[in-house]
Amino acid sequence: MRVVKARVLFDGSEEKRSVYVGFEASKIKYVGESKPEGEILAEGVVTPAFIDGHSHIGMSRSGEPSREDESNEQMDSIYPLVNALHSVYMDDQAFKESVESGVLYSTVLPGSGNIIAGKGVLIRNFANNVKDAYVMDVGIKAALGYNPRSTTEWKGKRPTTRMGAVALLRENFIKAIKTQRLIQMGKKLPEEVEPLTELFMDILSGKYKMMVHLHKEDDAMVLVELVKEFGFKAVLNHGLDIYREDAFRTIKEAGIPVVYGPMDSFPYKVELKHESWRNAQALLKSGAKVLHDERPSSDTTKKYVLHA
Repeated sequence: MRVVKARVLFDGSEEKRSVYVGFEASKIKYVGESKPEGEILAEGVVTPAFIDGHSHIGMSRSGEPSREDESNEQMDSIYPLVNALHSVYMDDQAFKESVESGVLYSTVLPGSGNIIAGKGVLIRNFANNVKDAYVMDVGIKAALGYNPRSTTEWKGKRPTTRMGAVALLRENFIKAIKTQRLIQMGKKLPEEVEPLTELFMDILSGKYKMMVHLHKEDDAMVLVELVKEFGFKAVLNHGLDIYREDAFRTIKEAGIPVVYGPMDSFPYKVELKHESWRNAQALLKSGAKVLHDERPSSDTTKKYVLHA
């Protein structure tokens, strides 16, 4: 058995001091105060493996020119058939650095230049290639607010306003609902449904969550109304300009969890004029569900990371 001595061990729920973690291959076999038989490899602060809940790692690659960036497909503003995994390079230097910092998993999403940008996935940052890296599908990336209306020079149908972006979303949801009704009535065969509409039907059925990029309170309220109207599952990503506790409470009451951050960014555009790390206090006081890093369901062993 190989052993790590934890001066401090955070196990996700409590803190322990001066304990040993013993493991064989990839499985943890022992956690306790008595030293087990085996070689002590290192000593330091030990935590569960961290998961980056929202990233573009491997798509926007470290040290590469911006024209090589693959986080946004410019073909059309609504194209959910795109899969982020297909634009990830695992030799991105950022993967090595993330693992060294204890981030072993990443949720990789397409960017926010499109209203519907495509499928996001959870991957292992320590894998050699995308086949070995893939863990599970996470959801379909969507965007409200400034970003999807700032890309009018890209191809396809492009809104110039936030209301235009919402209208395109509603158009596709309504089409999916009507198509489902035709199938139920026997007036349309499933084989006749176009792939794009079929994917919107999958969103409505709950097969995929919508991972929705937005920052401002007004856009969050639009998301709340869309969820109420169409009944899909949504996760609010970012929300950095939301600064009132009752706004987060409304999000909570709608059953929409939050992936919050990045906390170290600056107000680099108008829709972030209220951004402050202090806004996190309003989020926490509201009781809204904040998605914490969780062990991927397909990995059967809990992973710890040493921070020497």
